[in-house]
Amino acid sequence: MNELEVDPAGESGRAELGRCLRRCDELEARLGHALEEQRRIRQGLQSRLLENQEAHRREVQLIGEKWQQEKRDLQSQWQASHDQLHAIHAEYQQTNQALQSRLEDAETTIAVLSQQVQDAETTIAALSQQLQDAGTTIAALSQQLQDAGTTITAQSQQLLERQSDLKFFEDQLHQVQHRLDSTLNELNGVYRSLSWRLTAPLRWLHRPFRRQGAQ
Repeated sequence: MNELEVDPAGESGRAELGRCLRRCDELEARLGHALEEQRRIRQGLQSRLLENQEAHRREVQLIGEKWQQEKRDLQSQWQASHDQLHAIHAEYQQTNQALQSRLEDAETTIAVLSQQVQDAETTIAALSQQLQDAGTTIAALSQQLQDAGTTITAQSQQLLERQSDLKFFEDQLHQVQHRLDSTLNELNGVYRSLSWRLTAPLRWLHRPFRRQGAQ
């Protein structure tokens, strides 16, 4: 055979080898991009989840501390008012007993004791007003608690929305994973194909030429 003639089978094999090599390079590049995209999405999801959890924990903690402090203040005010009312009631009872034991005393003594009773009643009225004020304060605190409950509900809604965003990113992650699996399956299909196995000697022979081309 003339040395200048070209072997058609060799040219076809080299062309097939070139196509396979280019396909492998393309699939490897796609695989690398898919892995990088998966890593970035996962990092973003983890970062947002940690931020949402920390913000929700701080908000709940602040609301709980405020509620506990207001509860302690209200209990302290109620206990002080109760103690004062009890003391005044005891004083009133003592005064009443003293009046009953001194009914037969002079009118001056009765007038003095009556004045003491009037003073006690004035104090009771003042304390009753304080109790009413305490009731108003309790109502205001109850409203604040309701507002805090509304705030917690709104924050829970925000948490649900953030969980919905998290579900959206998880779906994207699943899609990327699906594309990655599809790419790997396609690459494995090329590696298992008959043409890939038949052109293995040609790839081995072509390897020095690729190295020279890379240099």
